[in-house]
Amino acid sequence: MRRMDAPSRAEAGRALARSGRRTVSIPPWWAAGASLVVVGWGANQFVALLGPYHRLLGITNLGDDLAVAVYALGLIPALIIAAAMFDRLRRRRLAAVALVLTAASSAIMIAAVTVGAAALLVGRVVAGAGTGVALSGLTGWTRELSRPPHEHGSDPHASARRIVVCLSAGFAGGPLVTSLLAEWAPGPLISPYLVQILATALVAPVLLRSHETFVGDSTQPRALRDRGRERQRGSWLAQALVAPWVFAAAMTSIAIVGRFAGEAPLDTGAIAAVTLLVGAAVQPVCRRLLPATGRLVAVVGLVFVGGGLFVASEVVDGGLRGAVCAAVLLGTGYGVCHLAGLQRTTPTGPAGASAVDTAAFYALAYLGLGAPVLIAWLAGSLGYGETLQGAAAAASLTAVSLLAAEAWWRAKTALTS
Repeated sequence: MRRMDAPSRAEAGRALARSGRRTVSIPPWWAAGASLVVVGWGANQFVALLGPYHRLLGITNLGDDLAVAVYALGLIPALIIAAAMFDRLRRRRLAAVALVLTAASSAIMIAAVTVGAAALLVGRVVAGAGTGVALSGLTGWTRELSRPPHEHGSDPHASARRIVVCLSAGFAGGPLVTSLLAEWAPGPLISPYLVQILATALVAPVLLRSHETFVGDSTQPRALRDRGRERQRGSWLAQALVAPWVFAAAMTSIAIVGRFAGEAPLDTGAIAAVTLLVGAAVQPVCRRLLPATGRLVAVVGLVFVGGGLFVASEVVDGGLRGAVCAAVLLGTGYGVCHLAGLQRTTPTGPAGASAVDTAAFYALAYLGLGAPVLIAWLAGSLGYGETLQGAAAAASLTAVSLLAAEAWWRAKTALTS
Protein backbone atom coordinates (compact mmCIF):
# COMPACT_ATOMS: atom_id res chain seq x y z
CA MET A 1 0.00 0.00 0.00
CA ARG A 2 1.32 3.42 -0.88
CA ARG A 3 2.28 5.46 2.19
CA MET A 4 0.84 8.95 2.64
CA ASP A 5 3.44 11.68 3.09
CA ALA A 6 3.23 14.25 5.89
CA PRO A 7 1.54 17.07 3.87
CA SER A 8 -1.05 14.65 2.57
CA ARG A 9 -1.78 13.36 6.06
CA ALA A 10 -2.15 16.94 7.35
CA GLU A 11 -4.51 17.84 4.52
CA ALA A 12 -6.55 14.69 5.18
CA GLY A 13 -6.74 15.61 8.84
CA ARG A 14 -7.98 19.12 8.03
CA ALA A 15 -10.58 17.71 5.63
CA LEU A 16 -11.78 15.28 8.29
CA ALA A 17 -12.04 18.11 10.80
CA ARG A 18 -14.03 20.22 8.34
CA SER A 19 -16.37 17.32 7.59
CA GLY A 20 -16.77 16.73 11.33
CA ARG A 21 -17.71 20.33 11.87
CA ARG A 22 -20.34 20.06 9.17
CA THR A 23 -21.99 17.13 10.92
CA VAL A 24 -22.47 19.06 14.18
CA SER A 25 -26.01 20.39 14.29
CA ILE A 26 -28.20 22.15 16.80
CA PRO A 27 -30.78 19.79 18.35
CA PRO A 28 -34.13 20.32 16.60
CA TRP A 29 -36.00 21.11 19.83
CA TRP A 30 -33.77 24.10 20.69
CA ALA A 31 -35.78 26.62 18.66
CA ALA A 32 -39.00 25.67 20.45
CA GLY A 33 -37.10 25.71 23.73
CA ALA A 34 -35.68 29.18 23.05
CA SER A 35 -39.20 30.41 22.36
CA LEU A 36 -40.35 29.00 25.70
CA VAL A 37 -37.52 30.92 27.38
CA VAL A 38 -38.53 34.21 25.74
CA VAL A 39 -42.23 33.74 26.55
CA GLY A 40 -41.39 32.82 30.14
CA TRP A 41 -39.22 35.94 30.35
CA GLY A 42 -42.09 38.11 29.18
CA ALA A 43 -44.51 36.46 31.58
CA ASN A 44 -42.45 37.04 34.71
CA GLN A 45 -40.51 40.26 34.15
CA PHE A 46 -43.27 42.25 35.82
CA VAL A 47 -42.54 40.82 39.29
CA ALA A 48 -39.08 42.43 39.45
CA LEU A 49 -40.65 45.88 38.99
CA LEU A 50 -43.02 45.75 41.95
CA GLY A 51 -40.86 48.19 43.95
CA PRO A 52 -40.63 50.78 41.15
CA TYR A 53 -44.36 50.46 40.51
CA HIS A 54 -44.99 51.19 44.18
CA ARG A 55 -42.81 54.30 44.14
CA LEU A 56 -43.57 55.71 40.69
CA LEU A 57 -47.18 54.69 40.03
CA GLY A 58 -48.47 54.25 43.57
CA ILE A 59 -49.47 50.60 43.11
CA THR A 60 -50.38 48.91 46.42
CA ASN A 61 -49.42 45.40 47.59
CA LEU A 62 -52.96 44.18 46.88
CA GLY A 63 -52.72 45.75 43.43
CA ASP A 64 -49.51 43.81 42.83
CA ASP A 65 -51.17 40.55 43.78
CA LEU A 66 -54.17 41.35 41.58
CA ALA A 67 -51.89 42.02 38.61
CA VAL A 68 -50.20 38.67 39.22
CA ALA A 69 -53.55 36.84 39.45
CA VAL A 70 -55.28 38.55 36.49
CA TYR A 71 -52.63 37.01 34.27
CA ALA A 72 -54.64 33.76 34.53
CA LEU A 73 -57.62 35.42 32.81
CA GLY A 74 -55.65 35.47 29.59
CA LEU A 75 -53.71 32.30 30.17
CA ILE A 76 -56.38 29.67 30.81
CA PRO A 77 -58.66 30.44 27.80
CA ALA A 78 -55.63 30.66 25.48
CA LEU A 79 -54.30 27.43 26.91
CA ILE A 80 -57.53 25.57 26.19
CA ILE A 81 -58.05 27.07 22.72
CA ALA A 82 -54.46 26.36 21.63
CA ALA A 83 -54.73 22.77 22.86
CA ALA A 84 -57.98 22.28 20.93
CA MET A 85 -56.36 23.70 17.77
CA PHE A 86 -53.07 21.81 18.15
CA ASP A 87 -54.02 19.10 15.63
CA ARG A 88 -55.19 21.68 13.06
CA LEU A 89 -52.45 24.31 12.96
CA ARG A 90 -48.82 24.33 11.96
CA ARG A 91 -46.51 24.46 14.94
CA ARG A 92 -44.67 27.52 13.65
CA ARG A 93 -47.94 29.45 13.49
CA LEU A 94 -48.80 28.64 17.09
CA ALA A 95 -45.28 29.62 18.13
CA ALA A 96 -45.50 32.87 16.16
CA VAL A 97 -48.78 33.75 17.90
CA ALA A 98 -47.12 33.18 21.28
CA LEU A 99 -44.18 35.44 20.38
CA VAL A 100 -46.42 38.20 19.02
CA LEU A 101 -48.53 38.17 22.17
CA THR A 102 -45.55 38.28 24.51
CA ALA A 103 -44.02 41.22 22.60
CA ALA A 104 -47.41 42.99 22.55
CA SER A 105 -47.73 42.57 26.32
CA SER A 106 -44.35 44.26 26.81
CA ALA A 107 -45.44 47.14 24.59
CA ILE A 108 -48.65 47.57 26.61
CA MET A 109 -46.69 47.56 29.87
CA ILE A 110 -44.54 50.38 28.50
CA ALA A 111 -47.71 52.34 27.75
CA ALA A 112 -48.77 51.94 31.40
CA VAL A 113 -46.23 54.62 32.35
CA THR A 114 -48.40 57.24 30.65
CA VAL A 115 -51.82 55.56 30.45
CA GLY A 116 -51.98 54.42 34.07
CA ALA A 117 -52.32 51.30 36.17
CA ALA A 118 -55.24 49.92 34.11
CA ALA A 119 -52.78 49.22 31.28
CA LEU A 120 -50.83 46.97 33.65
CA LEU A 121 -53.84 44.71 34.01
CA VAL A 122 -54.39 44.62 30.25
CA GLY A 123 -50.72 43.88 29.66
CA ARG A 124 -50.80 41.06 32.20
CA VAL A 125 -53.86 39.51 30.51
CA VAL A 126 -52.10 39.63 27.12
CA ALA A 127 -48.94 38.15 28.65
CA GLY A 128 -51.08 35.36 30.07
CA ALA A 129 -52.58 34.69 26.63
CA GLY A 130 -49.09 34.41 25.12
CA THR A 131 -48.02 32.01 27.84
CA GLY A 132 -51.19 29.96 27.37
CA VAL A 133 -50.48 29.48 23.66
CA ALA A 134 -46.87 28.59 24.47
CA LEU A 135 -47.80 26.08 27.16
CA SER A 136 -50.04 24.19 24.73
CA GLY A 137 -48.34 24.77 21.38
CA LEU A 138 -44.65 25.11 22.20
CA THR A 139 -44.60 22.37 24.81
CA GLY A 140 -46.35 20.01 22.39
CA TRP A 141 -43.88 20.95 19.67
CA THR A 142 -40.98 20.33 22.05
CA ARG A 143 -42.38 16.88 22.80
CA GLU A 144 -42.59 16.06 19.08
CA LEU A 145 -39.06 17.30 18.39
CA SER A 146 -37.72 15.19 21.29
CA ARG A 147 -38.93 11.95 19.68
CA PRO A 148 -38.03 9.94 16.58
CA PRO A 149 -37.61 10.73 13.74
CA HIS A 150 -36.29 14.11 14.95
CA GLU A 151 -34.29 12.71 17.85
CA HIS A 152 -33.28 9.18 18.74
CA GLY A 153 -32.08 7.69 22.00
CA SER A 154 -33.65 10.12 24.51
CA ASP A 155 -35.61 8.68 27.43
CA PRO A 156 -39.41 9.14 27.57
CA HIS A 157 -39.23 11.93 30.15
CA ALA A 158 -36.54 14.00 28.39
CA SER A 159 -39.11 16.33 26.83
CA ALA A 160 -40.74 16.99 30.23
CA ARG A 161 -37.38 17.95 31.74
CA ARG A 162 -36.56 20.19 28.76
CA ILE A 163 -39.90 21.99 29.08
CA VAL A 164 -39.38 22.58 32.80
CA VAL A 165 -35.80 23.80 32.29
CA CYS A 166 -36.69 26.18 29.43
CA LEU A 167 -39.75 27.61 31.16
CA SER A 168 -37.87 27.98 34.43
CA ALA A 169 -34.94 29.66 32.69
CA GLY A 170 -37.33 32.18 31.16
CA PHE A 171 -39.35 32.66 34.33
CA ALA A 172 -36.11 33.20 36.30
CA GLY A 173 -34.10 35.10 33.68
CA GLY A 174 -36.88 37.61 33.10
CA PRO A 175 -36.93 38.98 36.66
CA LEU A 176 -33.13 38.81 36.91
CA VAL A 177 -32.46 40.78 33.72
CA THR A 178 -35.33 43.15 34.52
CA SER A 179 -34.04 43.87 38.02
CA LEU A 180 -30.56 44.68 36.70
CA LEU A 181 -31.96 47.01 34.04
CA ALA A 182 -34.36 48.65 36.50
CA GLU A 183 -31.48 49.28 38.89
CA TRP A 184 -28.95 50.77 36.47
CA ALA A 185 -30.51 51.46 33.06
CA PRO A 186 -32.44 54.65 32.28
CA GLY A 187 -36.23 54.37 32.35
CA PRO A 188 -36.71 51.53 34.87
CA LEU A 189 -40.30 50.96 33.73
CA ILE A 190 -39.46 51.09 30.02
CA SER A 191 -36.00 49.70 29.22
CA PRO A 192 -36.63 46.16 30.62
CA TYR A 193 -39.63 45.71 28.34
CA LEU A 194 -37.72 47.04 25.32
CA VAL A 195 -34.98 44.46 25.89
CA GLN A 196 -37.56 41.67 26.09
CA ILE A 197 -39.11 42.83 22.79
CA LEU A 198 -35.62 42.78 21.23
CA ALA A 199 -34.99 39.24 22.52
CA THR A 200 -38.31 38.12 21.03
CA ALA A 201 -37.37 39.66 17.69
CA LEU A 202 -34.05 37.78 17.72
CA VAL A 203 -35.68 34.42 18.41
CA ALA A 204 -38.40 34.81 15.75
CA PRO A 205 -36.18 34.22 12.63
CA VAL A 206 -34.67 31.09 14.21
CA LEU A 207 -38.14 29.80 14.94
CA LEU A 208 -39.33 30.35 11.37
CA ARG A 209 -36.47 28.15 10.06
CA SER A 210 -36.97 25.34 12.56
CA HIS A 211 -38.39 21.87 11.93
CA GLU A 212 -42.11 21.73 11.17
CA THR A 213 -43.74 18.60 12.60
CA PHE A 214 -47.33 19.26 11.52
CA VAL A 215 -48.61 16.64 9.05
CA GLY A 216 -52.28 17.57 8.84
CA ASP A 217 -55.17 16.51 11.05
CA SER A 218 -54.20 13.74 13.41
CA THR A 219 -54.26 10.32 11.76
CA GLN A 220 -53.97 8.42 15.04
CA PRO A 221 -56.82 5.92 15.41
CA ARG A 222 -59.40 6.89 17.97
CA ALA A 223 -58.84 3.62 19.80
CA LEU A 224 -55.17 4.51 20.30
CA ARG A 225 -56.15 7.85 21.80
CA ASP A 226 -58.69 6.16 24.06
CA ARG A 227 -56.10 3.67 25.31
CA GLY A 228 -53.79 6.54 26.14
CA ARG A 229 -56.60 8.25 28.02
CA GLU A 230 -57.39 5.02 29.92
CA ARG A 231 -53.76 4.64 31.00
CA GLN A 232 -53.83 8.17 32.39
CA ARG A 233 -57.26 8.13 34.04
CA GLY A 234 -55.87 6.92 37.32
CA SER A 235 -53.39 9.77 37.49
CA TRP A 236 -55.86 12.64 37.19
CA LEU A 237 -56.97 12.58 40.81
CA ALA A 238 -53.32 12.90 41.81
CA GLN A 239 -52.85 15.53 39.09
CA ALA A 240 -55.66 17.65 40.51
CA LEU A 241 -54.06 17.48 43.96
CA VAL A 242 -50.53 18.36 42.86
CA ALA A 243 -50.95 20.79 39.96
CA PRO A 244 -52.13 23.93 41.85
CA TRP A 245 -49.09 23.74 44.12
CA VAL A 246 -46.68 24.15 41.17
CA PHE A 247 -47.27 27.86 40.68
CA ALA A 248 -48.64 28.42 44.17
CA ALA A 249 -45.14 27.59 45.42
CA ALA A 250 -43.37 29.68 42.77
CA MET A 251 -45.60 32.75 42.97
CA THR A 252 -45.79 32.76 46.77
CA SER A 253 -42.00 32.80 46.81
CA ILE A 254 -41.81 35.58 44.23
CA ALA A 255 -44.70 37.81 45.28
CA ILE A 256 -44.81 37.23 49.06
CA VAL A 257 -41.32 36.10 50.11
CA GLY A 258 -39.82 38.58 47.63
CA ARG A 259 -41.66 41.33 49.48
CA PHE A 260 -40.06 40.21 52.74
CA ALA A 261 -36.61 40.47 51.14
CA GLY A 262 -36.96 44.19 50.40
CA GLU A 263 -38.41 46.76 48.01
CA ALA A 264 -35.35 47.17 45.77
CA PRO A 265 -35.65 45.62 42.29
CA LEU A 266 -32.50 43.59 42.89
CA ASP A 267 -33.98 42.03 46.02
CA THR A 268 -37.25 40.93 44.43
CA GLY A 269 -35.46 39.96 41.19
CA ALA A 270 -32.98 37.85 43.15
CA ILE A 271 -35.73 35.96 44.98
CA ALA A 272 -37.55 35.28 41.69
CA ALA A 273 -34.34 34.12 40.01
CA VAL A 274 -33.34 31.87 42.92
CA THR A 275 -36.80 30.28 43.08
CA LEU A 276 -37.01 29.43 39.41
CA LEU A 277 -33.37 28.62 38.73
CA VAL A 278 -33.44 26.14 41.61
CA GLY A 279 -36.55 24.65 40.00
CA ALA A 280 -34.54 24.11 36.80
CA ALA A 281 -31.40 22.95 38.62
CA VAL A 282 -33.17 20.09 40.43
CA GLN A 283 -34.18 18.41 37.17
CA PRO A 284 -31.09 16.12 37.03
CA VAL A 285 -31.93 15.03 40.59
CA CYS A 286 -35.54 14.41 39.56
CA ARG A 287 -34.27 12.22 36.74
CA ARG A 288 -32.64 9.96 39.33
CA LEU A 289 -35.64 10.11 41.66
CA LEU A 290 -38.18 8.99 39.06
CA PRO A 291 -37.05 5.33 38.78
CA ALA A 292 -37.02 4.99 42.58
CA THR A 293 -40.20 6.90 43.46
CA GLY A 294 -42.23 6.72 40.25
CA ARG A 295 -45.46 8.67 40.48
CA LEU A 296 -44.85 9.44 44.15
CA VAL A 297 -42.10 11.90 43.25
CA ALA A 298 -44.80 14.57 43.67
CA VAL A 299 -44.92 13.79 47.40
CA VAL A 300 -41.25 14.78 47.62
CA GLY A 301 -42.10 18.07 45.92
CA LEU A 302 -44.98 18.77 48.30
CA VAL A 303 -42.71 18.16 51.31
CA PHE A 304 -40.36 20.86 50.02
CA VAL A 305 -43.29 23.21 49.38
CA GLY A 306 -44.53 22.75 52.94
CA GLY A 307 -41.03 23.30 54.33
CA GLY A 308 -40.56 26.44 52.26
CA LEU A 309 -43.87 27.91 53.40
CA PHE A 310 -42.99 27.21 57.02
CA VAL A 311 -39.58 28.89 56.67
CA ALA A 312 -41.28 31.83 54.97
CA SER A 313 -43.57 32.21 57.98
CA GLU A 314 -40.48 32.69 60.14
CA VAL A 315 -38.93 35.48 58.02
CA VAL A 316 -41.95 37.79 57.83
CA ASP A 317 -40.03 40.58 59.53
CA GLY A 318 -37.59 40.73 56.65
CA GLY A 319 -34.06 39.67 55.89
CA LEU A 320 -32.61 38.63 52.56
CA ARG A 321 -30.84 35.56 53.94
CA GLY A 322 -33.99 33.96 55.39
CA ALA A 323 -35.96 34.87 52.27
CA VAL A 324 -33.36 33.13 50.09
CA CYS A 325 -33.63 29.96 52.23
CA ALA A 326 -37.41 29.94 51.80
CA ALA A 327 -36.99 30.59 48.05
CA VAL A 328 -34.63 27.62 47.68
CA LEU A 329 -37.11 25.27 49.35
CA LEU A 330 -40.09 26.62 47.42
CA GLY A 331 -38.12 26.54 44.17
CA THR A 332 -37.23 22.90 44.77
CA GLY A 333 -40.87 22.09 45.44
CA TYR A 334 -41.89 23.98 42.29
CA GLY A 335 -39.39 22.09 40.11
CA VAL A 336 -40.20 18.63 41.46
CA CYS A 337 -44.00 19.12 41.33
CA HIS A 338 -43.71 20.65 37.84
CA LEU A 339 -41.87 17.63 36.45
CA ALA A 340 -44.11 15.22 38.37
CA GLY A 341 -47.14 16.75 36.66
CA LEU A 342 -45.66 16.82 33.17
CA GLN A 343 -44.37 13.24 33.30
CA ARG A 344 -47.97 12.10 33.81
CA THR A 345 -49.25 13.78 30.62
CA THR A 346 -48.83 10.84 28.22
CA PRO A 347 -45.22 11.60 27.21
CA THR A 348 -45.20 8.77 24.70
CA GLY A 349 -48.79 9.07 23.52
CA PRO A 350 -50.22 10.81 20.43
CA ALA A 351 -49.19 14.44 20.06
CA GLY A 352 -52.71 15.81 20.14
CA ALA A 353 -53.54 13.85 23.27
CA SER A 354 -50.37 15.14 24.90
CA ALA A 355 -51.32 18.73 24.05
CA VAL A 356 -54.75 18.36 25.64
CA ASP A 357 -53.35 16.63 28.71
CA THR A 358 -50.63 19.26 29.07
CA ALA A 359 -53.19 22.05 28.73
CA ALA A 360 -55.35 20.44 31.42
CA PHE A 361 -52.34 20.15 33.72
CA TYR A 362 -51.34 23.79 33.25
CA ALA A 363 -54.94 24.98 33.63
CA LEU A 364 -54.95 23.33 37.05
CA ALA A 365 -51.41 24.49 37.84
CA TYR A 366 -52.17 28.13 37.12
CA LEU A 367 -54.97 28.13 39.65
CA GLY A 368 -52.04 28.50 42.02
CA LEU A 369 -51.54 32.06 40.77
CA GLY A 370 -54.32 33.04 43.13
CA ALA A 371 -52.26 31.91 46.13
CA PRO A 372 -50.52 35.29 46.72
CA VAL A 373 -53.88 37.09 46.59
CA LEU A 374 -55.46 34.65 49.03
CA ILE A 375 -52.46 34.83 51.37
CA ALA A 376 -52.42 38.64 51.28
CA TRP A 377 -56.17 38.78 51.97
CA LEU A 378 -55.99 36.35 54.89
CA ALA A 379 -52.89 38.07 56.25
CA GLY A 380 -54.92 41.24 56.67
CA SER A 381 -56.71 39.60 59.61
CA LEU A 382 -54.45 36.71 60.63
CA GLY A 383 -50.99 38.06 59.84
CA TYR A 384 -48.50 36.66 57.34
CA GLY A 385 -46.86 34.28 59.81
CA GLU A 386 -50.03 32.42 60.75
CA THR A 387 -51.33 32.43 57.17
CA LEU A 388 -48.13 30.91 55.76
CA GLN A 389 -48.10 28.29 58.50
CA GLY A 390 -51.65 27.37 57.51
CA ALA A 391 -50.52 27.10 53.88
CA ALA A 392 -47.65 24.81 54.97
CA ALA A 393 -50.17 22.60 56.78
CA ALA A 394 -52.31 22.50 53.63
CA ALA A 395 -49.32 21.36 51.53
CA SER A 396 -48.60 18.61 54.07
CA LEU A 397 -52.24 17.52 54.01
CA THR A 398 -52.10 17.39 50.20
CA ALA A 399 -49.04 15.10 50.38
CA VAL A 400 -50.92 12.73 52.70
CA SER A 401 -53.99 12.85 50.42
CA LEU A 402 -51.80 12.05 47.41
CA LEU A 403 -50.38 8.99 49.17
CA ALA A 404 -53.92 7.85 49.98
CA ALA A 405 -55.10 8.45 46.39
CA GLU A 406 -52.20 6.46 44.94
CA ALA A 407 -52.84 3.58 47.37
CA TRP A 408 -56.55 3.58 46.44
CA TRP A 409 -55.82 3.54 42.71
CA ARG A 410 -53.28 0.73 43.00
CA ALA A 411 -55.72 -1.35 45.05
CA LYS A 412 -58.47 -0.74 42.51
CA THR A 413 -56.17 -1.66 39.62
CA ALA A 414 -55.08 -4.84 41.38
CA LEU A 415 -58.72 -5.91 41.91
CA THR A 416 -59.74 -5.29 38.29
CA SER A 417 -56.67 -6.75 36.60
